[in-house]
Amino acid sequence: NVSGVLAVLTLGILMSGFGVTAIQTDEAKQMLHSFWTLLCWISDTIIFVLAGVIIVQDGFLKHSDVFKAEDWGYLVALYLGLIAIRCVMIFVCSPVLRYTGYGMQPRVC
Repeated sequence: NVSGVLAVLTLGILMSGFGVTAIQTDEAKQMLHSFWTLLCWISDTIIFVLAGVIIVQDGFLKHSDVFKAEDWGYLVALYLGLIAIRCVMIFVCSPVLRYTGYGMQPRVC
């Protein structure tokens, strides 16, 4: 028996060694990069959605007598407070980031 993690790691090392010489064109490299970026985004999304569903199911739904209506209000207030703190930090740090050449685009803030 072999560990699944070690098998995937070994396969990745072998594929990276042979794959670099097999992919010749820039178009193929870009397509491969786009594919792995999309696959990474999809897997991250699935993991976080499943984690959220498990937390809600095991935490909130099983113990509904513990969480009251005012707790949901506190959660909304906490969320809005965190968004406000993020806006303040972006406003405070954006001149420094612009000066250092990093730049800030409004759509990614």
